[in-house]
Amino acid sequence: MSEHLRAALEERMRHDESELEAVSRHLRDVRARLVRVSTLLSSLLGRLRAVRARGYVFFRDLDTRLSSLQEGWRSTEEELSTKLAALETWASMELEVVRSALRDARWRLEADELEGARACLSDAELKLGEVKGRLEVELGAIEKALAPFASSCEEADKTLRLIEASLPLFESASFPLRPGEFWLFAARGRLLGEEKVKGVFYMTDQRILFEAHKEVVVKRVFLIFAQKRVERGLLVDLPYELVDSISKGIVGLLAGYGIRIAAPRAGLEELVVDLRGEEADFVLKAFDYVRSGRAAADKARA
Repeated sequence: MSEHLRAALEERMRHDESELEAVSRHLRDVRARLVRVSTLLSSLLGRLRAVRARGYVFFRDLDTRLSSLQEGWRSTEEELSTKLAALETWASMELEVVRSALRDARWRLEADELEGARACLSDAELKLGEVKGRLEVELGAIEKALAPFASSCEEADKTLRLIEASLPLFESASFPLRPGEFWLFAARGRLLGEEKVKGVFYMTDQRILFEAHKEVVVKRVFLIFAQKRVERGLLVDLPYELVDSISKGIVGLLAGYGIRIAAPRAGLEELVVDLRGEEADFVLKAFDYVRSGRAAADKARA
């Protein structure tokens, strides 16, 4: 009987210790999320200024959204941080009581004082339940207030990362822009058809382009080593007025997601480009941005 009780108490203790760690982790996670929003928002504002300084004129809504976020976050951060700090101080003391009761339970269990161990576990569980109940309510309220800021920052971060990755590709393009034309987006990808052609997919405010990159051996050394150069050539130059639609979809068993461009008036029933999922999403967003006239409006404000 005593061995059965011991095993049951051991199981309860493991469960209580796991619950204690989960409660502590929840507190740490909320603090980390609050810090991340502050850090990320500050970073986003600086990164956006850097992007503008390099001549990127589009998606001006980013400037408005981030300024609005910064304004709202100033007061919200102080309030949430104060509430969380008070909660952390209270929880730290209460959870130490739980830890102490669990340590006593462990000591009594090892001393074969099973009833004493059971009493200590009951005390620990009662206190832990009280702490969990309060934290679920108060941390939940903090998380609810934090969520829209975190979501907006993450979305802006995703957009900025794609724009930032485009900048060096703009600068290394082998073809010139037309007068009054501005870069919008670029990503490395593959043009799919009879052959898979590696290169860079480009969007400006006027057209869609694909620049092929092909490695050519210029000199061989000992049959193994070779000097190579990359030859570049423009394979696609498609004005938006000839594009009927752009959609995201599966573009092959190995290729995964990509975009399909329908442009029958340009003699292209379908142009398929393999891109990463988030890049394909951005292409759809950018195409709608151009078609809606918002790109032209933003360019005029630059």
